[in-house]
Amino acid sequence: MFWKISKENHEAALQRISSYLLSVFEFAAKSEKNVFEKEEWLDFSPEDGAWFWKLYAKKAENGARMRQAVNALFTLERAQRERIYKAIAHDMRFEEDLSSPFVFQSTKLKEEEQKLLKDFFLYFYEVVLCESHFRLGDPEEPFGRKELAEAYFEGENQAIGQVCPVCLQSMTSARDEAEVEHYFGKAFVPCLALHPGNLYFSCPTCNKIYKGEKKPLYRQHPDIRKSFLPYVDTVKDKALLEFVHDKERDKVQLKPLDPEETYIEEKLEVFEDLFRLGERWPKSLPRYYQTLRAKFKALSEDALDRPEEMQKEMLRYLKMEQADLENRPENYLEAQYMNWVCGSQWKAFYAEMTQKERGRG
Repeated sequence: MFWKISKENHEAALQRISSYLLSVFEFAAKSEKNVFEKEEWLDFSPEDGAWFWKLYAKKAENGARMRQAVNALFTLERAQRERIYKAIAHDMRFEEDLSSPFVFQSTKLKEEEQKLLKDFFLYFYEVVLCESHFRLGDPEEPFGRKELAEAYFEGENQAIGQVCPVCLQSMTSARDEAEVEHYFGKAFVPCLALHPGNLYFSCPTCNKIYKGEKKPLYRQHPDIRKSFLPYVDTVKDKALLEFVHDKERDKVQLKPLDPEETYIEEKLEVFEDLFRLGERWPKSLPRYYQTLRAKFKALSEDALDRPEEMQKEMLRYLKMEQADLENRPENYLEAQYMNWVCGSQWKAFYAEMTQKERGRG
């Protein structure tokens, strides 16, 4: 994401859930039977097998597709089941080793096999996580969307408790208002629907209006190393904000901090395609400019003829504002823009302000 996010507090719970759901496919790959058989399953999964079997055997309408997916899985030849299991296990390791090309394998499965994965994994995300609870391990400590949000916004993520980590838009409470987003979409790679490295909270605007169902791939290239990954990369640490003065309005662009970094141009292109910050952020710049004018006016009553002194005073003020940015990410764009105006654009800004001030005098 643009701002740093951490998965430390929710990783263990979601990793256990993802590993457990993977174990269903491991069991299917090892079983010689063509039906999902209770006793064999409970022998394979003695700790949490009863919980899963209860969901499977329950005739609830919202679980129909999941049951059909499990039944369809066991009607496949064992070699097919093994192939599906290996594809899921491979894809769930997408963060672990990026020293060589990484391409999702489950997206290459047959259409009916991909549908099977979608019906299975989306039930556990949409119904079990978001509407009820997982009860793995300690049944007295259920885990659902509420528990995910509580864990997510503790520790390192406290700074984004009221801010979207993508666009830095302020919210009253990200814990309540932000949406659980899948970087690699549920329909694209459904086996990552509950993966700790694929889930994060973002504002509804970033989630629904801009990213939507877009695939975070570089021009449809399957190697995910050409994309920023939510918990592997922090865009703010890899890019510079470049402001450009324009007659109509100032613009902002993301440029590589290190142009020699592998795939940095591709990653920035993907990020911009997903969230369009280069289009969205300039809309806030006029307001920041007016705020800067007001600050200048407050400081300039007896310093109109001392531009260097005035610049130092403005930069000193901005430095104090920037000192707390790690705790107030919502001020990041404004601080960077004002620093640009008071730095490389100072002469033009000072000339415009003093002309207006003297004109009033």
